[in-house]
Amino acid sequence: MRLQWIFIFLMLACWIAPTEEKTESWDLSSLMSYLFHGDHEIESDTVMERSLSRGKRATAATEYTVDIEISFPDASLTSLIRDFITKNLTYLNLNSTDTQIKSISVTTACNQIGSNVQCTCESGYMWPTGVCNSTSSCPGSGASSCNCIQGTSIPAQYCQPKPVSMKLSLKLLEQYTDDLKDPTSAKYKKFKADLEAQFAKAYGSLSGFQSATVTGFRPGSVVADYTLVTEPTSTTALTTANNNLVDGLKAANYSVSGIKNTVYDNITITYSPGSIYYRDTVLLTCIVSISSFTNVAWYLNATQPIAASWYTTSLTDARTVSVLTLNNILLDGSGTYSCIVEDSLNSYQANTTISVQPLDITVLNTNVACNNRDIPVMQCCTQGLSTEFYMTCSVSAGLQGVVINNSLCKTYQVTGNKTTCGGLNSGSYDCTCYTMNGANGTRNVKVTYQATYSATVTPNVYTISEGKYLTMDCSCDATSVNSITWFLQNTSISSENYTVDLATCKSTLTILTTMAWNGTYQCSVNTGSGDRISDSKDITVFKLIKSSQISVNLPVSNFQENSQIPFSCCISDTTGYKQASLQITLVNGITLPPQTMTKTSQCFTATYQPVQLMDFTARCNITNDNNDNVVSSDMQLKFIKEAKCTTPYVGAKDSVITVSCGADDPTLTGTKNLTCNGVYWNEVPGTSTCRSAALDNIKNQIDALTSPVSKDQVPNVLGSLSSVLNAEKENISASSTDILIVISALQTLEVVAEKIKKPEMQNFLNVVDVIVNNTGTWEKVPDKVQQSSNLLQSVEKFAEKLTITGPITLKNNSNIQLEANTLSNLTATGDNYMANFQFTHMGNLTGNILIDRNSLSTFPSNATVVSVAYATLKDILNATSKNSSITGDLNGLVMTTTVSENYTDFQIEMNFTKINPRLNKTMCVFWNFKSQDWDNTGCRPKNNSDNTTVTCICDHLTSFSILMSYDYPTNREAERILTYITYIGLGISMLSLVICIVIEATVWKSVTKNKTSYMRHVCIMNIAVTLLMADIWFIVGGAMSDLEKTDACVAATFFTHLFYLCTFFWMLTMGLILFYRLMCIFHDLSKTVMMGISFFLGYGCPIIITVITVAVTQPSKTYTYDKKCWLNMKESMAFLAFIIPALTILLVNFVTLFVVIIKVLRPSVGDKPKKEERSSLNHITKCILILTPLLGLTWGFGIGTMSSKILAIHGIFAALNSLQGLFILLFGCLMDKKVRDALFSRFSVSRWSSQQTKTSNLSSTDPVFSRGVINLFGKKGVYNISSAQATSTSEASNSYSLLT
Repeated sequence: MRLQWIFIFLMLACWIAPTEEKTESWDLSSLMSYLFHGDHEIESDTVMERSLSRGKRATAATEYTVDIEISFPDASLTSLIRDFITKNLTYLNLNSTDTQIKSISVTTACNQIGSNVQCTCESGYMWPTGVCNSTSSCPGSGASSCNCIQGTSIPAQYCQPKPVSMKLSLKLLEQYTDDLKDPTSAKYKKFKADLEAQFAKAYGSLSGFQSATVTGFRPGSVVADYTLVTEPTSTTALTTANNNLVDGLKAANYSVSGIKNTVYDNITITYSPGSIYYRDTVLLTCIVSISSFTNVAWYLNATQPIAASWYTTSLTDARTVSVLTLNNILLDGSGTYSCIVEDSLNSYQANTTISVQPLDITVLNTNVACNNRDIPVMQCCTQGLSTEFYMTCSVSAGLQGVVINNSLCKTYQVTGNKTTCGGLNSGSYDCTCYTMNGANGTRNVKVTYQATYSATVTPNVYTISEGKYLTMDCSCDATSVNSITWFLQNTSISSENYTVDLATCKSTLTILTTMAWNGTYQCSVNTGSGDRISDSKDITVFKLIKSSQISVNLPVSNFQENSQIPFSCCISDTTGYKQASLQITLVNGITLPPQTMTKTSQCFTATYQPVQLMDFTARCNITNDNNDNVVSSDMQLKFIKEAKCTTPYVGAKDSVITVSCGADDPTLTGTKNLTCNGVYWNEVPGTSTCRSAALDNIKNQIDALTSPVSKDQVPNVLGSLSSVLNAEKENISASSTDILIVISALQTLEVVAEKIKKPEMQNFLNVVDVIVNNTGTWEKVPDKVQQSSNLLQSVEKFAEKLTITGPITLKNNSNIQLEANTLSNLTATGDNYMANFQFTHMGNLTGNILIDRNSLSTFPSNATVVSVAYATLKDILNATSKNSSITGDLNGLVMTTTVSENYTDFQIEMNFTKINPRLNKTMCVFWNFKSQDWDNTGCRPKNNSDNTTVTCICDHLTSFSILMSYDYPTNREAERILTYITYIGLGISMLSLVICIVIEATVWKSVTKNKTSYMRHVCIMNIAVTLLMADIWFIVGGAMSDLEKTDACVAATFFTHLFYLCTFFWMLTMGLILFYRLMCIFHDLSKTVMMGISFFLGYGCPIIITVITVAVTQPSKTYTYDKKCWLNMKESMAFLAFIIPALTILLVNFVTLFVVIIKVLRPSVGDKPKKEERSSLNHITKCILILTPLLGLTWGFGIGTMSSKILAIHGIFAALNSLQGLFILLFGCLMDKKVRDALFSRFSVSRWSSQQTKTSNLSSTDPVFSRGVINLFGKKGVYNISSAQATSTSEASNSYSLLT
């Protein structure tokens, strides 16, 4: 007999309220013995306490959970024991005032079968995740089920209560605002974060608490709905947690009205009628099975409260009934209605959604031919919903008609003949469509009765796709015809679109359709004496994108064996397209069966695995709702056996593929070429056509605005364009391709638009503000002058079409501002026209416009005057034509003034703030669209004593600014003189530097016998080399200064900048070595360390400075001037990257010179006063004569040139700096006695011997000044050294050698 043991596990919950200084002692064995032996007559083989889930706290009543195991061998007793425990077991009276058993529940039942134990959870309980992961399921229970588990022993953890989700709400006494509808708003996020933080604190004490999350906010004051997920808990515990939550929120400065449980049971909501139409009366009834309530509220779409006057609430048969009445419901009444009924504890909620349908009343014909034909005039339909409705029509001065009924539509038709139409020319019909629930709609139609003649319009199709030609023929039976005119939606169509043959009364309309051509076409025939006959037809145009507008992901690519190739063909919106198929054509000409593609919101996709390993071509065939097709461009796939690049595309080394820009960035469209370098794919420069996909889509919509009714779409399209540019401002303003697209779009809109209102003008300015924001991008725009001129002209055209009734100001953009006024308003107030502009972010750049009353009197009375100011256009349109006689820089705002009507002679006065007040030669100019250049015809500057502003007076209107330059009386002569000085000096300098380098190389071994002299000559050599290279690159850059900005000019500027900085930093290095050898006599660095530090200072620092400068400024094309190969001082201040290090080094070398002089002046012990004074003066003179040119102090003359226009200062600076190489040769090389001695020794031995003797004699007998400037510090006493030898290796000798 197999032994089976049954184990039942109980969870006993109790409350203990400990008293002060008291410790409870539980004898659970006795307790369980009492439970199962006492009065209940159930035997238990084993009763054991397995765990006590919570410890006792010392301060408050605590809930404990005790897991108890009951085991017995008879499986038949399982059900009896379970029922007894859960239904009949009476809780113990523990005879304790502070301990109480709350509940006893069966959680787990285990059955031992042989060596295995199978355990299952009771209803409402589940295994912990750790138990499920570490055990196997019972046989036959399913691998995914974790209710029954099997193992060799009973799990250490028993089943736990399943978590429950509770819907709750609380009311905050706060003002509800629309921000709380938007989960992304700051207020929503703050409320949500604050509440959820308090939820965690309050509900964290609940057993098994998991989460508490805000699900939304609704009015009244602010009702926060949230979901609490926790294990089943007692009402007492939940109430305590709710009270804690209220206290916590109050501590966080939130006023809380109460917390309620949200219940979706016991409440229903119904509505009638079942089909709802425009202006129906709708009743919504909400019934809750509660006998009392505290509040009732109705909401539309969860957040829109419905006024209490719209609904009534009553108690009927212990139920609460609320009825919401919606009278004359409108189309925007569609949505989800919520009924919320609250009592003291709960909030009952029910939702229902209704849809309001319009009663469509359509005019079918406006012409009634009196030829006994039934002419349908008006039709009312219910959009395919079968419901009972009615139609009545009243006639005014016309023929009576009849209503024809069918299930979905009712048609009013009129029949006439020559008799009934006698004397009637026209009639008017008012038709009303209504239901018994109050829905109604009325429409009027005026018809023309044609007694004898009729016109007939015959289209080639009634439905057509975009890009197809629509042909419509119009004919009539009139004998005399004066004209034939076509209309679309009652707007005349240009005669360029149709032909007319008056003799036969025939006309043919031909249209290349876009979506703008959808609507009702009418052919109107004028038969003379004001009589007209006409006919009309409705044409439906379906979307059909152009093949070029389909973005394919793999225009040119590769594949390998077993490749899964993803194909996608994307358009702006797949709505209106039924399906798409992938067509594969192999290289051998075989076309495979088409493969159906998957449709998404914007793309059709398919995955294809080639079976035949050969090249093939793929294309997408897209079908629209009119069953017309469009085929994408070809996608060419080439088979390769071995790939070097595998991610994300496969390809051999050096292979080139073409991919969609959207593959890397979904916001882009267009293509780019990639090439495989053997490991990775790199973009091929100059092949990208990437552009903003959203912008490209809007441009396509604008290009489709070809119909006469397209003008109505301008506001919407402008709004969309403004939104796209605002969302992608940084990317679009940095893309020359996108800028060209926007300019083209604005030109098209300017032609289509007829009248522009203030909102459209604001959107237009927003668009312009974005594309002129980054002036550096305009340097990459092809034909920049033409495109910027087109933009300027579009602004003027839009301004001329601005329609306003009074003064307006649009100044919320950073780069463009507008002011406008009407002449009628100015006339009424007697004011002059004035416009004032100020751009604070541009250095408080301002401009003012004045047109006095006398000039305004020449304008038509209905005229509108509009002024626009541009902050950045001065940088875009700054350059004048090469052939222009006008020169200078734009030195102020560009301002445009236009008038909506024609005008005669007048005068406009404009005041400009100078950008650069140092420019003093002024020319008032306007932009000439014909010559594409600035022109001063009709404009002149006005005398103005203010040096910061310029006043211009012009006798016409367009776009104005000021061109300014320096006014030097002998400017050209001065430039020529400075040029001669510079180039002659550079020639001398370069020759001197070459000589210096040759001399240093010749005598190197002779003059570098100790460390100090070695480092000195290293510095001299590098100064000579870097200054020589700087002079060479300076000449190269000067030769390109008259050219437009080129990469060669940038390179010349870069190397000039680099080598001049190297010269300065090597001068700094020499000064620091001098300082080190004088001040740190007893400290010695190795030659290697000194060389490393010197070369880092001499070359490392300049490279870092120049590379950072070009990296920061060149992307915006502001590293150099437009026509000068030198660092830009205007836009980017790149020149500071040269002048700041130079001046800093100059300052450091001055300090070094000062320290050296103080050191030389230090008196030596034992010297006589007069002799010390004479020696000190000699040393000071020699230091100044030698160190000043060597350390680059002559660059100090350049400070004056930055603020002065005096020719002498510029000339001195040019001469001193261009002769820097000569200074290096004289003071750094030839004046060194050791260098001269080495040269004499190399080229004349006898001369060297005599010179050596002479020098020896001088050193012992001659006074100091008799030795000349060459023999620096030859007199002993500077360091109180009397017999230092030239070959000494002591520290004192090194210092001495440095000074000689």
